[in-house]
Amino acid sequence: MDVGRFHAVRQGQFQHAVELNFLVDENSIRKQLGVDGKYRGEVALSWVLRKQGDSSFVRSYAEDLNWESPMNAEDSARLDVTYQLFHSQIIQLEEGIYNIEASARDKKMPQGKPVRSSRMIILDPIPEREVFFSDLKWLRNTQDRGAGRRAGFRGRSVQVQVNNDVFVNQAYIIAFQDWNNLDKIQNRNGAFFFRYQILLNNNVIQEREKSISSLGRVRNREGTASFTERIDISQYKTNTYYLEVQLLQEQNGTKVPIKTYRRRFYIENTRSALQLDNLSLNNRDADIFNNYNERELDYYLKTLSLLATEQERNYMRVLISYEQKKNYLYRYFDKRRRNPDRETVAHLWRGHLMALKYVNDHYTSTLHEGWETDRGRVFMTYGIPSKVESIAGNLSVLPHKIWTYDRLGVQKQVIFVFYDPDSKLGPGRATNEYPLLHSSKYGEYNNRSWQAQLTVN
Repeated sequence: MDVGRFHAVRQGQFQHAVELNFLVDENSIRKQLGVDGKYRGEVALSWVLRKQGDSSFVRSYAEDLNWESPMNAEDSARLDVTYQLFHSQIIQLEEGIYNIEASARDKKMPQGKPVRSSRMIILDPIPEREVFFSDLKWLRNTQDRGAGRRAGFRGRSVQVQVNNDVFVNQAYIIAFQDWNNLDKIQNRNGAFFFRYQILLNNNVIQEREKSISSLGRVRNREGTASFTERIDISQYKTNTYYLEVQLLQEQNGTKVPIKTYRRRFYIENTRSALQLDNLSLNNRDADIFNNYNERELDYYLKTLSLLATEQERNYMRVLISYEQKKNYLYRYFDKRRRNPDRETVAHLWRGHLMALKYVNDHYTSTLHEGWETDRGRVFMTYGIPSKVESIAGNLSVLPHKIWTYDRLGVQKQVIFVFYDPDSKLGPGRATNEYPLLHSSKYGEYNNRSWQAQLTVN
């Protein structure tokens, strides 16, 4: 969720306007393949806005966001195609303090918990006779087919990027901001300048300055202007940075800041950490993957996506060449050798292939291949369960399966419960998906009411 404070002009007066933007990452929702060959997802979004000190002021909204793509999420991520779920709304508000609470729930995962977010919005009195800035917003690449393209204030067309100020493997950022009351500057004879700086630990690492002499772009009636700046961040390492924007005026040969705005943002650059150039070099140890063509390597990288860490998934998405993919597969399994003296990458790779074949043979549903299902992921992550119980459904309980592991790490008698919610739909509607309902494993989905959810109403 991104909340931006802006200002609209109504009858010659500035008024507060709050822009609410919501973005749901396509990789975080469950997709189902329809008979038309398209993948679909659906998220229920709702939010409530309240004003502090005024119990009568309540604004609320609810909408179902639909996702549709001819390809699955991993393919679209790898090919840099976005079909994300987006909602944007602008609300006119008076000054004051507000609280907004938002909730998003994956409608295709009935056992999943809603994701919640809250934010405080402070709207101070609007200055009457001094320059003030609206909040800075980040814009998306104009070539993206994703979310957020719309007409902004005063007819501008913008494409908002909702990212909580986090940029992952981006070559550049696009900053956009409104400047207001520029016509209230008393002495407008001197030259004016725009400057932005990128700061790391209070040190300027990038700077650009340009003249906007006489503020020629200022509209006489409204005294407003805006800037859009594209900033190269391709070489920045993972860290926290600040973008500082300044409006300056030259007075007696010195550039004096009239207004300064600063915003913090975070860059995660796994392209730099991965050293893609080195991955392109031939690695003889990776020759065990020579028998696979690039399309097969792409498939095997996909089968690791549910087992890998978020950072590893980011690595996979920036792999370009055949050599990079082959060498990355080798490094992935090389990192997972618990006993390097006894285990080889070839040994772990054969184990992965055997597990992959098993889950595809036994757990493939009408919606997903076996490795994409919850049972497939658990099997490939934790291995063969010590005990499997299959409970057939009846008039009082849904069909479900309980897997027990005698030991997983420091935990003993760990269970995973998978169930069949489709059985309630009647004959011929079964998918064999069996999503995860509950697990006692640390870090897995823990559902204290799982037994109640198995009860047929």
